[in-house]
Amino acid sequence: MAGNKNSGGNSTKAVRLDDKRLSIGRRLLNEYVTNHVTPDKIAEVMNKMLEIAKGGDKHAASLYLSYVLGKPKESLDLTSGEEPLQSGFNLKGLSDSELAIVLKLHERRDTDPDI
Repeated sequence: MAGNKNSGGNSTKAVRLDDKRLSIGRRLLNEYVTNHVTPDKIAEVMNKMLEIAKGGDKHAASLYLSYVLGKPKESLDLTSGEEPLQSGFNLKGLSDSELAIVLKLHERRDTDPDI
């Protein structure tokens, strides 16, 4: 029966690295990551980004914190019209001294899990 999702037809999802349905660019990228990217290399890049952020680069700090802490989920406020019920945390609005405090707190969190 046509259109039956339980009909047992062939999958169109490419899931294996050797699957020919993946684009050549995607296959090459997957192959590179598999063969060359290690946890040590990722840690080295993250440490360098933290070092640059500590030097005052707001873009590096924002990128570092977005990967470490995660970006907040965007939500739609349906109850208050145009005015938000509460302001969200935004790294772009921080001064250099405030950003330095956030970075210091993050470093302390690595050594003191109660923070």
